[in-house]
Amino acid sequence: MASCWLIDDQERPPTVAMEVAQLRGMRIDRLAFSAESQPADVNAAASLITISFDRLAHLSLPAQNRLKRSVVQGTTLHVTGDFAVDQPFSLAPFAEGSIATIAHHAANGYRLTDHPMLPAALRNEERTLELTMMAASNLPKSAEPLLMLRCADTVERTSVFIVRVGNGTVIYDLTPATRRMPLPAMLENAATLPGGVGVLAAASIAWKAQPLESRFNIVIDDRPADFDYFNGGRVLAFFRHLEHVCPGVHVDFAWTPDQSHPSRRYVAVLKSFRAGFVWHGLLRHVDHRAITDLAAEYAAGLRLVEQVCADYAVRFQPVMIFPFERDTPRCVDFLEQRGFLAMARTAAERRMEVEGGNLAGNFSRSLSRAGQKRFAVLERFPAERLTRERMIARAALGLPIIASCHPYDVGLVRFAALRPRARGSFAHFDSVLRFAAEKQLRAASLEEIAQGVIEN
Repeated sequence: MASCWLIDDQERPPTVAMEVAQLRGMRIDRLAFSAESQPADVNAAASLITISFDRLAHLSLPAQNRLKRSVVQGTTLHVTGDFAVDQPFSLAPFAEGSIATIAHHAANGYRLTDHPMLPAALRNEERTLELTMMAASNLPKSAEPLLMLRCADTVERTSVFIVRVGNGTVIYDLTPATRRMPLPAMLENAATLPGGVGVLAAASIAWKAQPLESRFNIVIDDRPADFDYFNGGRVLAFFRHLEHVCPGVHVDFAWTPDQSHPSRRYVAVLKSFRAGFVWHGLLRHVDHRAITDLAAEYAAGLRLVEQVCADYAVRFQPVMIFPFERDTPRCVDFLEQRGFLAMARTAAERRMEVEGGNLAGNFSRSLSRAGQKRFAVLERFPAERLTRERMIARAALGLPIIASCHPYDVGLVRFAALRPRARGSFAHFDSVLRFAAEKQLRAASLEEIAQGVIEN
């Protein structure tokens, strides 16, 4: 198991490095700083050590040399934090020479490079804004930049860079310390995003793997439905539009079991575009908080689902989207007991704090209880809430991007041309689809996404 060692003051609050390590499933150890600080029993090939510039400079020479030996053997070292402006910082014992920092109060933006150890969603991203950030000068020739600061004098200078040392890597990170906020919120903000760049790359290198893969999905509620006849042509045009914007897109439809006689042409169109189907209620499209006998409701719904699957040659994924997204903990327990793999619900529009030390748990989480299979709760978002910044943050963390809507949002309702308020637009998901195409995100069903969340 990969480990993350933090050499710092143990009374400090959790760091960005801790949150990233938690997301990557790394074991975390905090080591109180002293001149002789050195993690014990380090598996060099699978370890990340993070330390500040100041503490690294105050390690004894023997401790620095021990740290170098560990890096040469494969450890990843992340050096971060401010140090005195225009004062040289020696790169010894990891490289020759020294760097100096320059504070650019008039910086007007930054650019991320296309380094393969950066999450794909961050590569080549640029931001234009006024900010204060430190940059390094006198970089060694072996330096591999990750983050470039666009200075007021039009010169680009490096704020985060990598130096290879033997089998290991040292990441020098001059980005400013940011106030505590959940990591996804930090990455959504152009001013604070740089603070996550170095540690995301460090975790990927320590893990000896490419950054976590983010998958995307489109989900539409309340279809197919018994009453929705004469709409096969429109749904065909809709899918052709989606495929034009983002070839290979995957759409899941939330199907209520008691809607057991929809248009065969409608279902045939969905199947021709490899659409998937998930449960939308145990039986009926009702508030499930009011259901007293979940077992009876599910038994009746299961009979209808089995009949639908036989009649239409379809399959329901073991994934639930509750009607009106109203459920209770008892409903969730019931799904787990009946072998469901996941449920999807709209993310609350509030700042979420880290729960139980599990960052990923706030966004697309897996639950585990003694004697039961693991169960994923997937967060989905109305398309209008998936801003580019939010999608970049989620993709950078390997979290899924699930965009949802109702049929009227995309004009998939009866007689849409005669109902102006229900016309919607086929372009409703275009910004999400263009982002997915640009970043080459892989389309996946909700079931596939849930399996990935559980396995990670």
